[in-house]
Amino acid sequence: MTKREIIERISKVSGLSREEAEDFYFMFFKGIIDSLKRREKVRISGFGVFSIKESKGKKGVEILFKPLGPFKNL
Repeated sequence: MTKREIIERISKVSGLSREEAEDFYFMFFKGIIDSLKRREKVRISGFGVFSIKESKGKKGVEILFKPLGPFKNL
């Protein structure tokens, strides 16, 4: 489902104009983002829980590349 489809559905179900539905969409997600920036958990019943999780950096893996065939002389 795209952003446009979500906004259209909000407008259709709520009776809001498309502009009002778009404002609602952006305010809704801005509220979630602002809460996550403050390290708060966001729980939406029946949908999910969102939170910021910090983790240690991971070491990279060195990948050795051996050209084959016509690329052998590169």
